[in-house]
Amino acid sequence: MPSASEKQATGKPQLGVLFVHGIGEQLQGETLVRFADPLARWFTRWLTKDKEVEPAQARTSPAALWRTELVPSGPDPAHALMDLNYPGAPRGHWLLAESWWADTFRPPKTRTLLIWMLTILPYMLLEQFSVPVRRSRILQRQPSSGRVRGWARTIGFGVLLVLSLPLAALGLLAILALLVPVVIPVKPLQELAKRAAVKLASTLGDAYILTSSSVQFDAMVERVQTDLHWLSGRAQRMVIVAHSQGAAVTYEALSRYCVPENLQALVTLGQGYGKLRRVRTLRVRHRNVGYVLAWANVVAFFAFVICTTRAVTTAAASGDHTRSLAVYSSFAFAGFVALVVAFAFFWHAIKPRLFETPDPLPRPDGKPLGWTNMYASADPVSNGPLCEEDKCPTWIEEIEVWNRASIVRDHTFYTEVPDDFMGCLTERLLRAWQPHLDDEDLRERLHRARWHSWWRVWWLAFLRLASLVAATADATMIFRNHRLDDIGGRVTWFEHLVGHVATPFRSTLGLGTNLIGDPALTGLVIVAAGVVGAYLVLAGVWSMWSTATAHHFFVRSPDGAPPLGGWSFVLFLGALGQLGIVAGLVGYKGDYPTDWHDLAVSWLYFLIPYPVFVGVMWALSGWAREPARRLEAVLMRVFPVRDRYSALDGGTSPAIGDRVRPVTAD
Repeated sequence: MPSASEKQATGKPQLGVLFVHGIGEQLQGETLVRFADPLARWFTRWLTKDKEVEPAQARTSPAALWRTELVPSGPDPAHALMDLNYPGAPRGHWLLAESWWADTFRPPKTRTLLIWMLTILPYMLLEQFSVPVRRSRILQRQPSSGRVRGWARTIGFGVLLVLSLPLAALGLLAILALLVPVVIPVKPLQELAKRAAVKLASTLGDAYILTSSSVQFDAMVERVQTDLHWLSGRAQRMVIVAHSQGAAVTYEALSRYCVPENLQALVTLGQGYGKLRRVRTLRVRHRNVGYVLAWANVVAFFAFVICTTRAVTTAAASGDHTRSLAVYSSFAFAGFVALVVAFAFFWHAIKPRLFETPDPLPRPDGKPLGWTNMYASADPVSNGPLCEEDKCPTWIEEIEVWNRASIVRDHTFYTEVPDDFMGCLTERLLRAWQPHLDDEDLRERLHRARWHSWWRVWWLAFLRLASLVAATADATMIFRNHRLDDIGGRVTWFEHLVGHVATPFRSTLGLGTNLIGDPALTGLVIVAAGVVGAYLVLAGVWSMWSTATAHHFFVRSPDGAPPLGGWSFVLFLGALGQLGIVAGLVGYKGDYPTDWHDLAVSWLYFLIPYPVFVGVMWALSGWAREPARRLEAVLMRVFPVRDRYSALDGGTSPAIGDRVRPVTAD
């Protein structure tokens, strides 16, 4: 650790980084730990070529954290100093600080928040899936591959948009369930409901929390402004890194007060500014037509589904049910027409507000502040870029990153991806620290690593889709072969449990036990559980692939990372093919092995393809490397990853995506 004289001799740090958190129950210092640890870890791995994975406490280490205060005794924010020994630049001293405003507001009462979420939930879900549909329509304007991808995305997200209606109903049931313990005065249940409401508020209700009290929102803005002023006087240059609704609070602080002269850039991840702006417009102007139209979509959808199901079951029943069939068919048709009309009005109402470019933040020299907006592919809070990609101003740089393609995990997983988001963040901080530092090796490898990140996440999304298809196909074929009853009847207590849970749904849809009995329904659940287990195995192999690819990124071997993921991808592909063969065989036969003899005689030889595939790939590994590299180069041209950086500082920095070449063997 440095001595007191050494600390005093360092002078003012060259770069200050202010981390701003979003809605939640963060403790003071928690956000600093969440960002400073991955940042120091990234520099340690990069500068030691992954020989060290954690920063040491010695001053001579590549990245050392010292003088950390997570809970300062005075008005100072939580902060830490980081020493950085980066090649091609003088010794760096960075001041990392946190703007903690979680104590400046009080969440609304649980009952008030849940009732508001009951009102807005259908609207928020429909808007959530309307944005990617709109973005997909924009992609259709692009030539060649962009148009094909645009149509594919439009169809896929259009299906998800329709599925958001039953999802809204499930969410409403969950919220109603949370309201029960709020009404019933049982303290443990009330605490459980409160915690669940806070979790929901961090994604769907965050905008309500920020707009429900102007006084509290002003207190948040003042806290961020105070911390910004504190840091601006203690560092030569400065960057703000804001997460979630912290981006909205930061933007308000910078808009209300002047942008500090030494502020180089605003970096946002999973920003909630766009959502906050739309919700605030609805609240300020008191326009509830969007909520009404969203509810009309949900009601029309379920009227159509329930009446259609009733009509089908009535037509299949024995006897003369002409009048009932006519009534159900008429109501089903009316529900369909109402659904189309309600959605048309809803789309017309929200389309102009889906993308509204924020006003620029002028710096003291009159130029707009550079804004780097990073958004994960499935982050439900940011839900895509701030503005339409083909209409963004030059001072906004939109960068899509790939976390886990999960609407549940993407919003909080940014710092866990070292070869994508963390690489982009550190590259931006390095240029703010040393504007003329041109680390071409980092840029080239980051470009290829980001494409590999997209490649991995694409396979993870495909795995989820394949698991869903396999579960549906296998369950259908086993049911047609009358084997679901046998599966469900093996666990009696579980059969009774499933039967009790399914009773109210059967009554609503008019489905009797003559169509699907309790044993068959239980067998369906067990088959689904088996598919989930297979998915977890494949997800574990995928995680090993992700770890190996990140290691290759940091090691920086002369010939670069293995093309398409190398052996890790081969193992994943082999495991996917093996389990796919088993799932296909179950679907084809409509049966499954019932004893060890059946498994050995009829099923065991289907497990041979996996070791054969791995052995063949091992034998051909030397020959196949170059074709795989050529295939990767083709895929990188057909499916490019957008990672331009030149707009952030007036075009003086080289752009990763413009003139970089893939790393190839010497």
